Amino acid sequence: MNFSIKLRLYREIAGYSAKELADLVGIKYTTYLNYENAGTEPRYEILRKLADTLHVSVDELIGAENTEDKLQRYYKKLKKLGFFVMPTKDVEGKSNIFIEDRDECAHTMPPHDFLSIMDKVESSAELINSEYTVYHSAFMEYENIIGKEFEDWLKSDDSKEAQEIRDSMKDKFPDFYNRLMQSNAEPPERKKHKE
Repeated sequence: MNFSIKLRLYREIAGYSAKELADLVGIKYTTYLNYENAGTEPRYEILRKLADTLHVSVDELIGAENTEDKLQRYYKKLKKLGFFVMPTKDVEGKSNIFIEDRDECAHTMPPHDFLSIMDKVESSAELINSEYTVYHSAFMEYENIIGKEFEDWLKSDDSKEAQEIRDSMKDKFPDFYNRLMQSNAEPPERKKHKE
């Protein structure tokens, strides 16, 4: 999708007329129409203002990221959290997002306001920290499971490979080796092979 098409799409999603968007960005209406209809591309400063006003990234506006996908991702995220989310139209035909939470408290807002709120929440330190904690816990649990499996194997396997690892640990990391071996079972004795 080219820039002109994306610009019109995001303007319509945001609920602005071409004239309103031109005024908000501080450019002439005819200049804006050239961007949307004639394929003229703006200078970066204007591109940045357009993106900010439409609550999308410059990448989205020039085609590197898709706002429709972003909206769908946010809808799915909210639905997983127990919200009812549905795109709607108001009496004038402008796009809106209807949101109802678990307590049946309903909200209706234009897509650009919805995206702005979701972007702020997504980038909030509180959410990032809580997500970090959840992911960190999941990774630690995985490591604990894998570590326990390795520990159990190391303590119970009587293969030459396991004994070599135990001997190496005992020589290089005696404190760690002692703590490891003090829990539960003792390692098997090394089998002596007849030569």
